Amino acid sequence: MSCACPLCQKTDLTPVKLSYDLPALGCMSCGGVLLSLILYSDWRERHPNELPPTTRSEGSNLQIEDTKNALLCPKCRGLMTKYRATAEARNVLDLCAHCDEVWFDRGEWSQVEDLALSGQLSKVFSDRWQNDLRKADVAKRAEQRYRDQLGDVFEEMSALRDRLKDHPKAKEILAYLYTSQTMRR
Repeated sequence: MSCACPLCQKTDLTPVKLSYDLPALGCMSCGGVLLSLILYSDWRERHPNELPPTTRSEGSNLQIEDTKNALLCPKCRGLMTKYRATAEARNVLDLCAHCDEVWFDRGEWSQVEDLALSGQLSKVFSDRWQNDLRKADVAKRAEQRYRDQLGDVFEEMSALRDRLKDHPKAKEILAYLYTSQTMRR
């Protein structure tokens, strides 16, 4: 059964091998890859120990062009859902939950390859993984907001926060600082 590339929609996907002979389907026009999570799970079972990280080429650090539109699964023609793989990466992976097929735009595989080799790829599509990414984003934005508000004293206050973090009297110190500031008014 041939299926057309979900991105190009013209080119048929052909069998390709990813790292360590992981079977997938690739588009020779756009360079995208369709990976079956079922085949991935089977492949991981046959490689139970963590595989060594890959050697990155210089091209893997380039900004990856991500598809913004919803894609249709090349197998069932249903809509694929977008998932972020890491907090740093702005691009998303497209998953057909019905067929358990993941679409990687050109270059996206290299961003998640170490996750896949360590057996973590399927976790990317879990609610917990996605919630953790959202929490990391919220914490990062809050940190930036305080950095902007505090300006020159941010680093000093950050160091103070770190000192108080595990201090046995942290609550008392914070209460003292708060009350000493509010009592002056």
